[in-house]
Amino acid sequence: MRKILISSVSATLIAFAASSAQAAEPSAEPSTDHPVSIAVLGGFGINNLNGDGGDTLNIYGAGFGARAGYTLPMNLYLGGLFQYNLGASIDAPDHSSVKGRIMNVGGEVGYNYDIVPQFTLRPYVGVGVAIAGGDIQTLDKTSPDSKTKFSLWPGVQGLYNINDQIYAGLDVRYTLVFADLPDGLGNVNSLGFYGTVGYRF
Repeated sequence: MRKILISSVSATLIAFAASSAQAAEPSAEPSTDHPVSIAVLGGFGINNLNGDGGDTLNIYGAGFGARAGYTLPMNLYLGGLFQYNLGASIDAPDHSSVKGRIMNVGGEVGYNYDIVPQFTLRPYVGVGVAIAGGDIQTLDKTSPDSKTKFSLWPGVQGLYNINDQIYAGLDVRYTLVFADLPDGLGNVNSLGFYGTVGYRF
């Protein structure tokens, strides 16, 4: 009787342990309960506007933005991005100054790799426009100017899923701006690092 009781308890414990282990295994199936997502982001972009070794003007600098999108059942992400970078300024010896800033707006397409339920990796590419603005300020006046150019930004996001709706992560991207600049001015391309916090619904 004692052997039968021990065997029964052992079998019950083994069955319970097996079912618990199966429930704890990471699921490879992505969650489609909350396909719409919105997120805010903030960080820093770096570029070298002066290619001849003189003083550089980083028209990116600190930046902030927002992203919204929809994830299709096959893990394909479709969305849009708004990004504004505050830029920087350079003071000249004649007491004049030059200030630059830039804004990116466009659509994005990416793919969500659900590594584990807590972590998602999303490589993506964005296409849109970059609106670069600047001010040349002298002692008696300020001359503003802006230009709109085609822009392309490949990147990758690493997202930590706090739960099935709230997430946080890091966005790394390289922004290409197709602008014709005078010789010696380098380019307005940028490497950017941005933290992000989002919500799915």
